[in-house]
Amino acid sequence: MVTEPNSILFVMDLQLDIPYHFLDDVRKHCVQHKVAYGPLLVRLLCGATTHQLTGFWETAGYGLMAMYKTDWDRIGGMNVKEFNNKWGGEDWEICDRILMDGMEIERLKMMHLFHYFHSKKGMWADVHNATEADYLF
Repeated sequence: MVTEPNSILFVMDLQLDIPYHFLDDVRKHCVQHKVAYGPLLVRLLCGATTHQLTGFWETAGYGLMAMYKTDWDRIGGMNVKEFNNKWGGEDWEICDRILMDGMEIERLKMMHLFHYFHSKKGMWADVHNATEADYLF
């Protein structure tokens, strides 16, 4: 648990290839009490690698978000009650709370930040009650 109020917290996916300048960019674009940072990444398609790029800039997703600990605490942090056992929607929900707090979200394309393709099959799904829609992405 981070306790230092002037620390920067960063929420992110697991399947990332992160560039060497990543932490410097996060520090540069977070402004305490004013700006959170949600860098844009390249979402790689199935089979793509960082050496054989096939993918697109993910402009609709907010799965990566950085802000100061004081701001994180003020907006209530991650909504674990509503999004503890399901996938999807948590990114937009936290964005709504950031904006309702009066902060801005800086969105810039970060070169060499890649999200690797992975199947969503079975993620957070109740396998006994799953339907075909649970496995589509």
